Amino acid sequence: RPADLRWTILSCAHTVEVAPRNGAPDRLQKVPDAQKVPNAMKKNPHAALSDRRIVGWREWVSLPDLGITALRAKLDTGAKTSALHTWRRERFEMDGAAWVRFHTHVTENEGGGAVQCAAPLTDYRWIVNPGGTQERRFVITTTMGIGGESWPIELSLTERDDLKFRMLIGREAMRGRLIIDPGQSFRTGRRHSSAEVSNSNHGNRTISRSAQ
Repeated sequence: RPADLRWTILSCAHTVEVAPRNGAPDRLQKVPDAQKVPNAMKKNPHAALSDRRIVGWREWVSLPDLGITALRAKLDTGAKTSALHTWRRERFEMDGAAWVRFHTHVTENEGGGAVQCAAPLTDYRWIVNPGGTQERRFVITTTMGIGGESWPIELSLTERDDLKFRMLIGREAMRGRLIIDPGQSFRTGRRHSSAEVSNSNHGNRTISRSAQ
């Protein structure tokens, strides 16, 4: 298929623990442009270096649309798309649009609990995992906060149980905004305050509720 054509799954209405690695869904539909990151919201990739923030190779971030206030993330220029540890991923429809529901941790600690979240489905995409194997993942668009700033990013949903960081920040999320200093960690601070992220629910209609 053309490299610039993005698709989303329309069949499968059941919970999937791991996105299928082989084959393709029975019915496919081009993702509406409205579900992608608007060009006006993207940072200029050619912005002057002085306009970009220097960060460490790992930082505390927030995902306020998902109710996540503080999560350690690894910044990785070797990855194009950012990734979040999730489980019980399931595609469904709301108001005629494709959505995905999933479970994720709301804090860095295992004992901090988990929530079930839902977000509009941006894409269903082949992505190379850390082991070098391609896997197909649900991709959503959501807000990421770091060091007092926030912007929309694409986030793939996968399992990262066996990895040190529950979230990976890829090139597309950093483009035109961040520069990594590989010799430093947590340049933006140890954690975000709850006040900083509590009012950042930016209109992508992402919802969250306590997991059953």
